[in-house]
Amino acid sequence: MICLLMARSVLYVDDEAPLRELVQTYLSIEGWNVTTAGEGNEAIDLLSRQEFDVLLLDLHMPNTDGLEVLRFMREQNIQTPTIIMSGDERPFLKELCSRYGANDHLSKPFDFDDLLLALNRAQIP
Repeated sequence: MICLLMARSVLYVDDEAPLRELVQTYLSIEGWNVTTAGEGNEAIDLLSRQEFDVLLLDLHMPNTDGLEVLRFMREQNIQTPTIIMSGDERPFLKELCSRYGANDHLSKPFDFDDLLLALNRAQIP
């Protein structure tokens, strides 16, 4: 009997290129199929064309920010579990992200163990 394991897919959206590359490398080593985007419009384009198991989304980005991506997902009924990653700890932002459909919040800077825990939580039905 042959058992094929499919890699879990994640879209990671962050305007900080060095962090994006670091997270992509780390998650790839951990078995994730990682697609990255450097800003919100690119993320919206990818979400329009492809399904992902999880979305890691930076909140503050130039041009199209994370909240606009969440609004787009809500309007298009895209149900991808979403983890907001931000150094902005203001409670009203966390609440607003939750209202728009974010499932979890990870504070920047983050520990890679915490990132994996958040990704695994997002995968639990």
